[in-house]
Amino acid sequence: MILTLVMGLINILNNPCTQIYQRFKSDILSPSFSWNYFEGDEATPSYYGHTILARPGFDGMFMPTQQSEYLLHSNEVLKEIFDHNEMDVKAVLRINVNCTHYTGGTSSPIHRDHDFPHHNLLIYLSSFQQGCTSVYSGDVRGVHSPSEDDIIEFRGLHNMEPPAPGDRRIVLVATYI
Repeated sequence: MILTLVMGLINILNNPCTQIYQRFKSDILSPSFSWNYFEGDEATPSYYGHTILARPGFDGMFMPTQQSEYLLHSNEVLKEIFDHNEMDVKAVLRINVNCTHYTGGTSSPIHRDHDFPHHNLLIYLSSFQQGCTSVYSGDVRGVHSPSEDDIIEFRGLHNMEPPAPGDRRIVLVATYI
């Protein structure tokens, strides 16, 4: 069940925190989880990522493509969350795990994940200070100050603030229709 609506833009979902979820989270937070480094530019701070399901359009593909051995496990986790919150999801388009560090206070640019209507789901897998997620609609800004294991759902323009110095902000990002 959806718990809260922040400024009409961010839905806070209930996390059932099942054994499947706990194992998935433990795998991601382990020292053996593989990360790829993405160097930032003038607009985007640097971060580490692990693509599980690449978005449509990646490498010229018209459909999402598997990029990681974690696809089936992440599918189980997402299915549990969608079912627990009674959400009608037709298809998942992208799954990525992102790890950001303090970047001198530089937030990510305001952006959309796809050029067509879709939903975003964020699962906050680590504990950190700061690192808010903002969602925008016209002059309205909804802000979520996350805690570990929070799950939010939203649509449209968004960005994130970096975590506090010394913290790692690890989130699973999924997009769906």
